[in-house]
Amino acid sequence: MKISLKININLCLWLLFVLFASCEGFYSISVREDTGDNSGFDDNTDSIVEYESFEKDSFDFQEQFEDEILDIQLENSSDIFDIISEPDSSDPCSGIVCWEHSHCVSGRCYCDDGYVDVGGACRLPDPTDPEARTEEQVCDRWRSDYPELATWIWHEGASECDPGEVSEEARNDGVRRINLFRWLVGLEPVTRGAPEIESSEQSCAIMMLRNGTINHNPPSSWNCYTSEGARGASSSNLAMGTPTPANAIDLYISDWGNETTMGHRRWILYPPYSSAAIGHAGSFNCLHVFSWGGTSSRRWVAFPSPGPYPVQGVLGSWTFSSDGVGSSTSVSIIKESNGATIPVQTTLLAGGYGLPTVSFDPHEAVVGETYAVTVTGLSGGDVTYRIKIVDCGI
Repeated sequence: MKISLKININLCLWLLFVLFASCEGFYSISVREDTGDNSGFDDNTDSIVEYESFEKDSFDFQEQFEDEILDIQLENSSDIFDIISEPDSSDPCSGIVCWEHSHCVSGRCYCDDGYVDVGGACRLPDPTDPEARTEEQVCDRWRSDYPELATWIWHEGASECDPGEVSEEARNDGVRRINLFRWLVGLEPVTRGAPEIESSEQSCAIMMLRNGTINHNPPSSWNCYTSEGARGASSSNLAMGTPTPANAIDLYISDWGNETTMGHRRWILYPPYSSAAIGHAGSFNCLHVFSWGGTSSRRWVAFPSPGPYPVQGVLGSWTFSSDGVGSSTSVSIIKESNGATIPVQTTLLAGGYGLPTVSFDPHEAVVGETYAVTVTGLSGGDVTYRIKIVDCGI
């Protein structure tokens, strides 16, 4: 039973002093302070007031805590003080330190209500339209989120077909890279995939590594074949020759070699995409993309996006995606510095990969230049937007 008492801290600490009068050494005391009223308690709103360690022979309780009154919550007598000790191994959250604006549940960190997981960082959703952003805002986000933080990527398992272990930081790097590109084009962030989906993706990655190739429908005769890994392969972007999950995202966005579909980019920039589970083994990557719970209201997605856009993120052909794209859709580009029209060929990409999409390539992206892009032949009317290429330094 939980009760609330008003306790003079002098009395509590004097009793504590007597209790440890015969002990040598240093101690650290913490008390739980109630920050609300006494009508009820919420463990999530309690704060911890922690005093520095002290040596029993030299500590003056009266001088340190004179006339200080705290409202103490007591579940049992041990709540009055807490001697710092080894983490409780029976608590899956013991010893886990979550990032800002997050909390631990069953051994994993989750964002607080109102915040979204952006590759291991909990942030408020950014509703800003790309065209309304400043160059400073775009480059600050790019310089903050593009660098990789993982110190190791994958530890090989004990046997050939053991999927091994991917570091948490490496997976977070990958999700953060996805969300950086989605933020640039005005889409909502995805969350990190559930553990069971990550397990399926890791089984996918070890299969690809042990067979030296990638296949969305691996045969059962493959080395290290599992139905779980095959299921992951059938619902994922696949890459080989990539050292890290974040680097794999760059490959998917550029999508060189897939000019007729640009399917990897289109799945990552698909507005309903909501949860990204990553598997990685050696230089092989599996990214789960069949997760469509997002609620973005954007009518179209352009890559590069309107407004300031980092030259470092201009990867591969340019694309325009919308439900209004069809066989009559065409793109024209004007270079605003001199008013010249840049000739481009518009290609309607194959269906079955996110939104209907056309690709086009101006074969340039000059820092400081603004490109006015006009898309005609859309079922919902023409669209014109302006891209300013900026240098964000990394």
